[in-house]
Amino acid sequence: MSIAAASVVEADTITEAGLVWRIKASFVDYIEAMPDGRVHVSDGARSTDDGFFFPSAGTDNAGTESFSGTVSFNGHHGLLCINITDPTVLAATGSRPRTIEIADTISPGGRLQLARLVSVPEAAPSAATRTYQPRLTDAGSDLFFERYPAGTVLDNLVIHRR
Repeated sequence: MSIAAASVVEADTITEAGLVWRIKASFVDYIEAMPDGRVHVSDGARSTDDGFFFPSAGTDNAGTESFSGTVSFNGHHGLLCINITDPTVLAATGSRPRTIEIADTISPGGRLQLARLVSVPEAAPSAATRTYQPRLTDAGSDLFFERYPAGTVLDNLVIHRR
C-alpha cells in the first residue's frame, strides 16, 4: 500500500474551503491491498483522516463549485489507472439534479459526469458544510470498469465553505 506524495491531515485541521471525499472505501482498500497498488495525490489534493481533500477553486454565479487536485488509483501492473481530477459540483437546475463531474482524461478538456448527488440531512445544519451522497452515473460506472453499476452509492462527500 502506498499513498504517495500525501500529507495526511486530520479532518478537524481543515481550515480552508474544499471538498473532502473518501470516494469509495472498499475501492481504496482494494487498491491498497494489491502488491503494486498505489494511491497518489497531487496538484493540491491531499489525504486526510476522512478522505481526500480537494481545495476550492471557486464558485460561479450559477452555484457551480470547482475544486482542484488529483487522486490517482493504480494497480494490476498499469492496467488499472483511475484519476479523480478537478471535481466540480454542479448545482441542480430544472430537471437536472445536482451532480459531480471530473476531468475526462480520455477527452482533453472534456468533463465526465461521475455521480448524481443527494443531500444528506445534517444533525447540526451549518452554512459552512454540506454533505452529499453520490450515486454513480453510467459514465461513472464505466470509469470503474463497470465493477460498480450505475446507481451504486459512493461514500458521502462534504463540501467545506470557509
